[in-house]
Amino acid sequence: GPEITISLPAAQGLQPGQSTIQHANVVLGTVTSLELTPDLRRVIVHARMSRKAAVALTDSTLFYVVTPHVGVGGITGLSTLVSGAYIEMTPGKGGKPRRDFAGLDSAPVVAPGTRGRSFTLHAPDLGSLTRGSPVTYRGVDVGVVTAFTLAVDGHDVNVSAFVRWPYDRLVHPATRFWNAGGVAMT
Repeated sequence: GPEITISLPAAQGLQPGQSTIQHANVVLGTVTSLELTPDLRRVIVHARMSRKAAVALTDSTLFYVVTPHVGVGGITGLSTLVSGAYIEMTPGKGGKPRRDFAGLDSAPVVAPGTRGRSFTLHAPDLGSLTRGSPVTYRGVDVGVVTAFTLAVDGHDVNVSAFVRWPYDRLVHPATRFWNAGGVAMT
């Protein structure tokens, strides 16, 4: 199969010859070596992919490292406690073939291809919200906070939220969102 390179912000427990590249818990490649970029700011992962993965290596393919993480939305990457860190691959759909990739700095909060809609919410402050905080409707988990930024004016916060299908149809111009909980300490 083809050899590829993936630029990542850190090695995060990847081991040459042991760490794998997976999609849907199926091994599609193996990390062969690691090196730092000349400016020492990123890690270049060299990997050998299987032949069956070659067709999915396009300019729309995504890679990110999976490690254990405890957050508001629960525990993710728990299997890596036994198997070690690995690289998750989201196959590209269309696009030009590619062998050099820039990996994501962190795992996406919403899996690519998930049906639903994204919304930008404006708030005076972030409160207890974090990336991965659930969006609920009548106690049912319908979405997730994906990101947040300080507004250009510096007075408000823009919160990006994703509401999954079929619940996204419940959002309309009169819909109101609010921070329903959490603990704040000063």
